[in-house]
Amino acid sequence: ASPTINISAGQATSVAMSATASSAVWAYTWTVSSSVATEVSITVSGTDLAGNPYLGADSFSFIGFS
Repeated sequence: ASPTINISAGQATSVAMSATASSAVWAYTWTVSSSVATEVSITVSGTDLAGNPYLGADSFSFIGFS
């Protein structure tokens, strides 16, 4: 199964990411709405080939400016 991405402020909720040519790289294209005038948090969830969940705590915060 593909990893899923969540972006706060209603931007994305459990959206499947897309595979790339590399099995280690997944992608999600996000067009930032001009109405997003606040900090958003991005988290990604997924499992390995054996079905074990990713247990890391990586996160990314993005602040958009128009």
